[in-house]
Amino acid sequence: MKNLRTKIKINILKSFVSNLLFLLSLLLSLSLITSCNTTEPPPVNKISSTITLKTDWQDLQRIEVNWNISENDKENNYKYQLVRVDESGKEFIKNFYITGSDTNYIDDNDGDSLKIGTKYIYKVEAYNSSNELKDTSNSLYTST
Repeated sequence: MKNLRTKIKINILKSFVSNLLFLLSLLLSLSLITSCNTTEPPPVNKISSTITLKTDWQDLQRIEVNWNISENDKENNYKYQLVRVDESGKEFIKNFYITGSDTNYIDDNDGDSLKIGTKYIYKVEAYNSSNELKDTSNSLYTST
């Protein structure tokens, strides 16, 4: 009888240890699952290229550039930056808000005239109201 009680106690103890190990592994698994970072990555800022930049004329000291508004600018609230880089690498930026469908700009270096015989690269960038770059133009290579 004493042997039977001992066997029962051992079986109960084995069962208890087995259940305890199962519960511990379950708790560990749950803690690992809940501690994982489940936040979504930030959305990727998609930048389009729907702006066409061109020039219709230039003379010795001025270049006229024109472009269409971004196809993504449905509410006409984008800020447009005209970026000009001369052959020495000097950058010039002019900001525009466009209410129509297209625009043009006669670049005369804000009244100081462009350098005669100089090569320039132009590009237009469109920014939304949160100042995120949303659209770009082609690069325009021209000279006075």
